[in-house]
Amino acid sequence: MRFTTGEGDPVAGVSFIEGGARFEEVAEKFGTARPDETWEGGSAPRAYDRRVDLQEKHVAILRDADRQIGFVMSREADELREVRRILDGLHEQLTAFGEYSKWVGVGQIGKLAQAAIEFEAVRQAVTEASKKMWDMHEYANNNAAVVTEALELYRKVSAEATSQDSIGDFDPPR
Repeated sequence: MRFTTGEGDPVAGVSFIEGGARFEEVAEKFGTARPDETWEGGSAPRAYDRRVDLQEKHVAILRDADRQIGFVMSREADELREVRRILDGLHEQLTAFGEYSKWVGVGQIGKLAQAAIEFEAVRQAVTEASKKMWDMHEYANNNAAVVTEALELYRKVSAEATSQDSIGDFDPPR
């Protein structure tokens, strides 16, 4: 069971959390990008303001998506560490118990007693480990649901984004 939890430190999502913070920094600058009273009337300032609104909305969505991914990766890393800790502890307990139970196995009756108590120790450890593995399965499902929600946010921004240059003479096909 321990093998299924992998090796090494799990990725904690720090880069996504930092990405969310960078989007927050960008979002704070949108106020200065809006047309002010020095802009003459007409459709250009209104169109520009609408474009700034859309960009502000997209940055907020990307910020939220990055934060969601970062949070779920951090939570999953903590969950995985806990499952590994439990499984490692059960392994150590069984190893220590085996050192004790070998002394019970003297003689024919002792061998039967040793087998019975070792079987019971393994049964209890496997029961507890199975519960932890099921918990990990549930955690993974919950985390996958959050990731799916975040992916939908990324898709939304991607679908609404328009690639243009500043004068509109080249608009790549979608």
